[in-house]
Parts: sequence; C-alpha cells; structure tokens
Amino acid sequence: MAQTLYHEWFVKFRFPGHEHTKMVDSELGLIPEGWEVKKLGDVIQFTNGKAIKALKEGNYPVYGSNGIIGWTDKAKYKNGIVIGRVGAYCGSLFYSKFGFWASDNTIVAESSNQKFGIELSFFVLQDLNLRRYAGGSAQPLLTQTVIKEIPVIIPDIATHKKFQPILQNIWAFKINLLNKNSNLRQTRDLLLPKLISGEIDVEHLEISKEDIAA
Repeated sequence: MAQTLYHEWFVKFRFPGHEHTKMVDSELGLIPEGWEVKKLGDVIQFTNGKAIKALKEGNYPVYGSNGIIGWTDKAKYKNGIVIGRVGAYCGSLFYSKFGFWASDNTIVAESSNQKFGIELSFFVLQDLNLRRYAGGSAQPLLTQTVIKEIPVIIPDIATHKKFQPILQNIWAFKINLLNKNSNLRQTRDLLLPKLISGEIDVEHLEISKEDIAA
C-alpha cells in the first residue's frame, strides 16, 4: 500500500492537486513546480554502522546487511534506515522506528530535512536500487561518498505534509502486525514442546492443534 502510494505521488506525480500544478524542467526531467532536485546528502544524514558483539537476547535488535543478526542492551540509533554496504546484501534496506544498533557492514540513514521524512526516505532509497551504485572489484561496496551525490526529487512541503501521516499510519499498522506475529511465534515455541511431551493436555486448551501448528 505504501509503495503504491509513493509511486503514484512521487514517481507518476499524481498527488492531490496535481491537475492544477505546472510541470517544469529539471536535471531529472519534468517535475512539479515548487518541487526541487537535491543530492541525497543534503536531505539525509548518513553514518557508518559500528561493530558490536551481538547477543542472543536483549532489548534492541542488531542489524547487519542481511537484517537482524542478534540483540543488544544498548541502542545507538532510533527511527532510521539500515543500508547493507558490503557483500552479497549490498544495497539491502531495513527500517526501524524504534531503538537499534547497526553493524559495521552497514550505513545508517536518518532524516535531516522536514521535506524529506524518514518514511519517504525509505521508499526513495528503495526506488533507487542502491546496489547499482556499488563499487569494488572483489565484492560490491557502497560508500557514503557515492550515496550522498545521488540526485533525488524533493516535494514541496505541502505535499509532504499530506503524505507523511498517511505513511506513518501504514507503518504503525505493519509494526503492530509484526509484533502480533512475534508474540504468536513465542507462544507456539513455548507450547509445542509441552504438547509433544504430553505435559499439556490438548483437550484443556482453547486453541486447536491447527492453530498451534500455524
């Protein structure tokens, strides 16, 4: 839903009121009047992740270039995007609204412009397919220097203000579903061994075997 909305508004330029908006020339082609082209480094703050010994348990996830690789009790970032910067997962993207840590195999992107919120940044970076900007002969490698120079289209603040709350609601709904799925998996992992061993009698449970297996 969010990706479709992004493409309608910011790629096809069919945002609310677009019928009355004049299109003007830019280095990236025709864009709506009042919008502008800037380099990514002007609207997003990039920092390299930092090495850490990930734990099996903790309060905050540790992200590598292929997603969550462990946990930690200390968060270094919050509300940011993790970009895989080296190897097979170079260019991968993960968004975390809450506290997290990012390994030294990643680059972390954080919003630094009111016209370019972090949620919008995620879809812009996804649409860019960052892996194609990777260098390196032995294995793909992304650098801040290269990423910061990529030109992108910045919407006017009125359009961004209309888009941001819609996208935030979609993200909140997604996070809620992920949390529910996580709780269900934990319940399944707790009950299944006891059911197999006979420690718990299925007849006394209000859930079916099919629910547990699912």
